[in-house]
Amino acid sequence: MHDVQGAATRYTFLQWLSLPETHQMVDRALTSSQAPSSPRPPHSPLSRSIGQRGLVGLLPASPGPTSIKQFYFPGGQPLSPATKYREENNISTLFLGPACNPAISLQDFQRVTTDIAQIPSYCNLALFNAVRNDDTTVTMQHFKRFWESRLQTCDRVTRLFRVLQAASRSGDSYLERSCFEPVVREVVHRHPGLRFLAGSEQFQDKYIQTVIARLFYSVNRSGNGRMTLLELRNSDCLATLDLLDHEDDINQVTAYFSYEHFYVIYCKFWELDSDHDYLLSRDDMARYGNYALTPIVINRIFEVALKYPQTMPGSAERFMGYDDFIWFLLSEEDKTTQTALDYWFRVCDIDADGLLTVFEIEAFYKAQSLRIQQVSQEHISLDDFVCQIMDIVSPEVIGQIRRRDLKRCKLVTVFFNMLMNLEKFIQYESRDPNHIEQCRSTPGMSDWDRFAIIEYQAYSEGDSETVASSTAGDDDPLVNVLYAVGGVANHSADLTLGGSTRE
Repeated sequence: MHDVQGAATRYTFLQWLSLPETHQMVDRALTSSQAPSSPRPPHSPLSRSIGQRGLVGLLPASPGPTSIKQFYFPGGQPLSPATKYREENNISTLFLGPACNPAISLQDFQRVTTDIAQIPSYCNLALFNAVRNDDTTVTMQHFKRFWESRLQTCDRVTRLFRVLQAASRSGDSYLERSCFEPVVREVVHRHPGLRFLAGSEQFQDKYIQTVIARLFYSVNRSGNGRMTLLELRNSDCLATLDLLDHEDDINQVTAYFSYEHFYVIYCKFWELDSDHDYLLSRDDMARYGNYALTPIVINRIFEVALKYPQTMPGSAERFMGYDDFIWFLLSEEDKTTQTALDYWFRVCDIDADGLLTVFEIEAFYKAQSLRIQQVSQEHISLDDFVCQIMDIVSPEVIGQIRRRDLKRCKLVTVFFNMLMNLEKFIQYESRDPNHIEQCRSTPGMSDWDRFAIIEYQAYSEGDSETVASSTAGDDDPLVNVLYAVGGVANHSADLTLGGSTRE
């Protein structure tokens, strides 16, 4: 009954609204309700002149323009007066102290490095060199001038960057390899795990060269040899230097500084360098891994992957030096890193168009096909080879493999091994139980860490064919290295490198 009455009422109201008289009445009402003109604008509904209305959901009138407090400081957050006073007091205490000696030598400067600058102690020499102005000591005035202008308002990473930058005195806005030499040299001289190297300057230099090359391999993502502050900040370099201050076993610091890792790298290079001139030819490199790499891979490495190509007088041939060998070895034995991916993609991209197509795959397939046939006793067609490659990568565009496809590919190591290193690919295909157990027992290790452990054990136990064949001459540098590090002889054994360096 109520629904019928409501419908009737709505119908009657709609009829009334449609009448011309109703429209005229509404127009008159709207016209008469308009406010009279006034030289003063009407009050806002939120104005205090009409009282507090308690309207829900409406915001009060916004205040006038206000200044925004500065929140970005390129040189670092300004310090409070209390903090400045405390730091000045600490500096005065360290420099003056009970002896009232306003100048500090390198030996006594370490507390300034760790307590005031708050950077790792192995940066002591770099900070001392940056401040001392060619003197043998650092005065409090010299340090305060450098501290207030370069370090005081910075975080620890920026302080490390600026110290290394200032120590080189190059004035550049980036770090080159030479900037890290004072730090690594101090590690060699002071770390308890490297005391046995005392007195062997040539071998110390090779260790320093290796550590710095590994640093730039991992940290300098642009690969141009110029490390930026952002690259340093995104790395574990500072954390690794901190660890060195607390870890007496240098081999536990697997990032960059492990002596066992250096030992493996150097021995691998020495095995290939048959004439011991510290230069590797294409024929030398072909012997790597028992001839694991095909000729096209070797040629491509020498054509596009050498960062520091070496030459000999009267020859246009390019040679691989020790630094480039480090990049090769790290990339070959751990293809999961971003640097390794870029390294091998550049090698495989024959026409340098940023794509790996059937053209490139066919070129590497031809070099591998004979080896595949010898191993599998059957012929694998190019179509099957390409299909298997595409199944491994699953690129966004079939037939075109880009870097971003490989970055998200979990089997990127298998992909590169299939193209370049058949022995490692077969190891994966055969599900080698030893390899599987190694991976399961060391979940936190990288492929490089596992490789270095296996190779170091082989060298130290005398299982390497190269070491076994070298035992005839005790003067051979590789044998002396093995004796000094592997425990076969006392660490005080005379270490010699032999040969002459052309790098």
